[in-house]
Amino acid sequence: MSELMHAVADDRPYTCPVSAEATAWWMSVGCCVQNLLHAVALEPESANRVWQLPVLHRSVTEILEALCDRFGEDRRSLISFEPESDLERLLGRYPPLETPEALTAGFVHDGNEHELVKRALHC
Repeated sequence: MSELMHAVADDRPYTCPVSAEATAWWMSVGCCVQNLLHAVALEPESANRVWQLPVLHRSVTEILEALCDRFGEDRRSLISFEPESDLERLLGRYPPLETPEALTAGFVHDGNEHELVKRALHC
């Protein structure tokens, strides 16, 4: 999924191996690090838990929209789709995650797809 982001940012063609409707869990590296640092700072009784981290649940189309908002609508034409059925089945149909306990404990996601793009691409 990061290759999609880098291709749009670098103004180069990319053939996506899942459909535009494919859904995935998205988290920038910075957000992941922030969550790991938060976990280290938890009180010992909380630190012994296993946490499902909050993520953004977005379609490839939603991420592409945010990328085009950031880098220009003309970049949309760089992206083509050639879904591979096995890959789509395994990686393109992630369900939403409900993580109320993690959110209450102070773990975070990137907020929205625009912030994800900004953080993931450091722009």
